[in-house]
Amino acid sequence: MKTLIINSPRTGSTSLFKKLVKERKVKGYFNPWDGSDSSNPRPDEIAWSLESFVVKNGILYTPTAHNPDNAQHYLFQQQQVNWHKNLAAKFDEVILLSRKDTIAHVESYAHMLLYNTPDQWARAIKGDSSAYNSTKQYIYNSDDIPKDYMDRAVRDLMHYETMLKMLSRQLSVPLTYYEDYFNPNSKDRYRRNKEDRIL
Repeated sequence: MKTLIINSPRTGSTSLFKKLVKERKVKGYFNPWDGSDSSNPRPDEIAWSLESFVVKNGILYTPTAHNPDNAQHYLFQQQQVNWHKNLAAKFDEVILLSRKDTIAHVESYAHMLLYNTPDQWARAIKGDSSAYNSTKQYIYNSDDIPKDYMDRAVRDLMHYETMLKMLSRQLSVPLTYYEDYFNPNSKDRYRRNKEDRIL
């Protein structure tokens, strides 16, 4: 079975991707269209001839992704959705991954925006374990997050969620949620609150 995960950021997509690859013992391709210089596979490295594999791709990643101005916003959403719709046609199973707890979603994404700087990213790619990594456990403290980061997180996630819902309607595939796969109170979750005193 060829499975495609299309996700909004901070919805447990990396954990779900790793879980499916491990359980099914198949090849996995992580964000091949993110356009970064990371160790992620390139699109041309996907072995389409395989019977089974898993691809995880964030809703914001396409070959033509860019940051639109307000006048082009709807057109940009349509382009992103249409591209993912065409991609989804190549798969047997499509998972559209979101999150029910919108407050936790915004907080997690705002934390990532603040700490996932280009410098931290470059250090992480080079193997620096002290650098920020989106899959590392962290202590969340609301006092650390500036208001403009929270505001941006709200805007960005509304944009991504709109695209996921558009795609859901066009593919007739219901949204799946972080909470369907993971226990938000699990000791394995990335986030720890300040009062937990873990780390």
